Amino acid sequence: DTFADFKVPGVYFNPGVLSLLVFVDQPGFALNTLTFTVTYKHPSVFPAALAFRSGVVGIAGVGQPKMPLGYVVNLGRKGSSLLFGVDARKGGPSTLRLHIQNGRGVPIKLALTVDQLPPIDLSVADTGGAWKDLDIPVTMTPGANRVLLEGREEDWNSIQIDTIQIAP
Repeated sequence: DTFADFKVPGVYFNPGVLSLLVFVDQPGFALNTLTFTVTYKHPSVFPAALAFRSGVVGIAGVGQPKMPLGYVVNLGRKGSSLLFGVDARKGGPSTLRLHIQNGRGVPIKLALTVDQLPPIDLSVADTGGAWKDLDIPVTMTPGANRVLLEGREEDWNSIQIDTIQIAP
């Protein structure tokens, strides 16, 4: 019956409105307070597994040595998407680097939208099943940016994505 502090270091919350769900799987748990501490060093690499997913997008490979959070699967079909909140610091011209895998033998069509700018049509080439970086030139606004990746495929073709990185 004694409260104790439990610290979870290095948790990044995307900019914007968030919902927090605490799931208790056994009785006898009590939560008194939550405290969040601001950091002044924002990440430049964002795990895709932590993005908001919609459609048929899922997570696979959780616990792999180089991808402990797993990676996103099934991004490609119309109606599938990933939404990231990223901090571009000063804004301006940047490179959005996606760590992707495409083993489908055909290019996969996606659209990339940064904030309110018009979508950029992408064609993600086959990588032969290898993980590769895909660099996309974008313009970011200072501070928080909304980055949306949407599938444009009519059939089940899709890519996997591990991380998204903002490079100046």
